[in-house]
Amino acid sequence: MKKTLLAITYKELILALLSGLLLGLSWHKPFTFLIFIGFVPLFLLITQSENLFGAITDKALLKIEQRKLNYLFYLAFITWNLTVYWWLYYVGIVAFLFAVFANSLLMLLPVILYKYIKRKTENKFGLWVFIACWICFEYLHTQNWGFSWTWLNLGNAFGNTPSWVQWYEYTGVFGGSAWVLVINYLVFKNIPQYFITNNTNHIANSQNNTQITSQITKKWQKISLAIVLFVPFGISQFLFYNYKEEGKEVEILVLQPNFDTYTQKFQYNARTGETNTTSYVPFDKQFERFLTLTRQQITNKTALVLLPETAWNDDIDETAVGVNGYISRMSQYRDSFPNLSILTGADSYTFYYNATEKPTPTARYHSPNTYYDVFNAAMFLNTKNEPLFYHKSMLVVGVESNPLRSVIGFLQKTVMQNMGNLVGDLGIQSERSVFVAAGNLKVAPIVCYESIYGEYVTDYVKNGANILCVITNDGWWDNSPAPRQHLSFASLRAIETRRAVARSANTGISAFITQKGEIIQQSNYNETTTLKNNLKMNENLTIYVRFGDILARFAVFMVLFFLFKSINYQRV
Repeated sequence: MKKTLLAITYKELILALLSGLLLGLSWHKPFTFLIFIGFVPLFLLITQSENLFGAITDKALLKIEQRKLNYLFYLAFITWNLTVYWWLYYVGIVAFLFAVFANSLLMLLPVILYKYIKRKTENKFGLWVFIACWICFEYLHTQNWGFSWTWLNLGNAFGNTPSWVQWYEYTGVFGGSAWVLVINYLVFKNIPQYFITNNTNHIANSQNNTQITSQITKKWQKISLAIVLFVPFGISQFLFYNYKEEGKEVEILVLQPNFDTYTQKFQYNARTGETNTTSYVPFDKQFERFLTLTRQQITNKTALVLLPETAWNDDIDETAVGVNGYISRMSQYRDSFPNLSILTGADSYTFYYNATEKPTPTARYHSPNTYYDVFNAAMFLNTKNEPLFYHKSMLVVGVESNPLRSVIGFLQKTVMQNMGNLVGDLGIQSERSVFVAAGNLKVAPIVCYESIYGEYVTDYVKNGANILCVITNDGWWDNSPAPRQHLSFASLRAIETRRAVARSANTGISAFITQKGEIIQQSNYNETTTLKNNLKMNENLTIYVRFGDILARFAVFMVLFFLFKSINYQRV
């Protein structure tokens, strides 16, 4: 009979689904403001469960009730994940389902840790423990581990509203995560007690507590909410309208060649696995489109031409670039403009000869004593006409890396998605390269997925970059919210580093972004076009560039402190 009483109620289901929807919609313009109340239904669920926990004496039933809370949180997180990146199913249903359910499961970790600390310390620290645990989780989830996924970091929700978070130059996106969580907590604290539970005994206790709680405390909660909400917003508005861009101007030309990723760009269709016999555009034709688009707007003042990720899908041998006819042709064209440099995405590889064993963890066997690595690369042609390469190093799980290769290697050919020529465990590099062009232009070659990692991008700036260049494809998701979400994250990188951004996407959306994160020019999706604009080259380093995610590391410290207190807690 008691188990029936512990069944999930409609109210609990509604709260879980509501939380997931509120959080998910925050990533879609114009619903950003919903992020400030997205966790409130979950806080209500936590409080209701705690009230019930106190009335249960049977340990078995208590475990069932605690497990039920995990199920409700899991449902909320699945709803959140689905609402934000439902478009992932365009790539493949298996990869889509794995991403949603696996990432939602990982999101339970801070909840479980919070409940453990709360139980051990008899709720001494309240929901502040939850805030610290969540930021700690976001931070660890952004590190370079196999299943890193930062898309849903709470601070990313403000990509569509850069004027709200100009202080990211000090805190990075984790400042936004903390802002969101604290406001949710304060909103929850200002909810009248009778909304929190229907438990009669608790209502009676609440009435008693209300008599004890001073009016000053209630007013302070409302004042705190107003301060935490409006002061950071006001500071950001002041910075946005008073910030003056730094540096000398440089003219940049961005190409959007617009080859359909599934039917035109590659010889095979990544969605069906079939060969594109009639629709495939041979590389020589693609190369001619690059030249045609360049000629449309290039001038003698143009310092950089930017092409998208894997634009050069002709499989370049990095150890023998001199024999590549297309590179020679592009270099000859570049010679017509003495100050011009070209940055393009490329499929490349390099051989390791006389190798008695694998020279790198990602190296592939070719023949006895010979291995090779495959790269998703950025290739740079400068005034010396000596191609330089940067190898994308933050790889997409399930496409460019298989973190479970040693356990379930069959994923390489079954679950892993074949997105173009680049599939499997790609080679990486340890340092972030910066390419130097004429006129003191120092370019950060950020390849696609790398642009969603804030502290990772600061390494380019620390190495001297004064302009951020994002090269991406973004055609895998069709005309869904994905390209727009990905573009919005570039605005956040601009604020964090105070570096202007030039963005080239194969099918869109290409754009120019100021040091304030403001998009000043952009293309349409599925449009063949060129964009030209002047950006300023800032040399100054922001606090965030200098110190990185110090706020997130503080959250890690606080979680360790809470864990220490929970282990050594002395009950009265």
